Amino acid sequence: MNGIRTAALLIAALLLSLLASGAGAAGSGGYVRRVPQVPLQGAVLQGLLDPIGTGINVHTDQDSTTLWGFPPERSLREDYLVISWYGDGTGESSFGIYGSVNGVLSLAELFGPTMGPGAFAGVEFRPNHQIRVVVLRTEVSPPDAPLTFAGFDPGEFGFYARGPRGTFFSQDALNPGGAVHALSFYPERGWDGWILGFETSPIGDASDRDFADAIAYVSISPTALPVAKTTWGRIKSLGR
Repeated sequence: MNGIRTAALLIAALLLSLLASGAGAAGSGGYVRRVPQVPLQGAVLQGLLDPIGTGINVHTDQDSTTLWGFPPERSLREDYLVISWYGDGTGESSFGIYGSVNGVLSLAELFGPTMGPGAFAGVEFRPNHQIRVVVLRTEVSPPDAPLTFAGFDPGEFGFYARGPRGTFFSQDALNPGGAVHALSFYPERGWDGWILGFETSPIGDASDRDFADAIAYVSISPTALPVAKTTWGRIKSLGR
């Protein structure tokens, strides 16, 4: 069983308990390929995805999703995400979630440049357009204190990566010139979310176009599993 996906599923229950959120599973939509597919350079991203069993071809399996959202009939107590930080290929990039209320863009950083692979974030959507975030930086450190951010609509949100050369969004229209800076992939074999790969240099300006500058796995519908007797070592061993 894939280590990142398994760890995300197991850690969901722990993050939810820290967030004091009700249990539930947010439905995620189908899979539609991006048209046209975006040319990548190099084999870095493919080389990172192959060992974790996604079955993804980064050149032909790019998903069209650039924004996410929960249906309006759902209870806010069921609207949550679990995000696994796969890594920062540059050593300089951060990753976060963004939203908009009344035309005002709001950003909340989840992972900073100093966080290595294996960090997790739980994001709970709360009343009054707020989100509550809990971050586990490593598999041995205690969780950070929960943080609350305003300006997020559960019906529509996206993700961003920030590097020394700017901030770039999953939604193409928010990037300079409408350029693509994020690719999403929706593995169909037992996964329950999207893998995102970001390019954090302006396209055409010393960009290597490998879309491996910041990589995360966003689980929109995590399954709550018992973790009372689960250790971080046990979670790590599941991926071996």
